[in-house]
Amino acid sequence: MALTLRMVGGLTVAEIARAFLVQETAMSRRITRAKAKIKAARIPYRCRPRRSSRHACPAY
Repeated sequence: MALTLRMVGGLTVAEIARAFLVQETAMSRRITRAKAKIKAARIPYRCRPRRSSRHACPAY
């Protein structure tokens, strides 16, 4: 979930850490581990280029 909030939601690590009530360093490690697991499993994913607005996905 944290990786999704970071990649799709465009939230900062600090914002995600506050939402999960953990330290920023712990959340950063969690996101890094999630990325490594995805890479090790050879699951294809791409990061969209950041838009000028804060959110990566439009609201419908």
